Amino acid sequence: MHKPKPDPVTNDMIDVSQFETFMKAYQNMVFTTAMRLVANPAEAEDISQEVFLKAYERY
Repeated sequence: MHKPKPDPVTNDMIDVSQFETFMKAYQNMVFTTAMRLVANPAEAEDISQEVFLKAYERY
């Protein structure tokens, strides 16, 4: 089990395992949606990573 650790920027506690669960639940939907928009697997993967990075920053 992961323990919360401080965010180096805000010093808030982040529960990495909760975010990992969130990401696993939505990664296929995010990638599929991106593929429909750009029809390019590499670009869709980049978009997916950006989506989850933004989500993590706001988590």
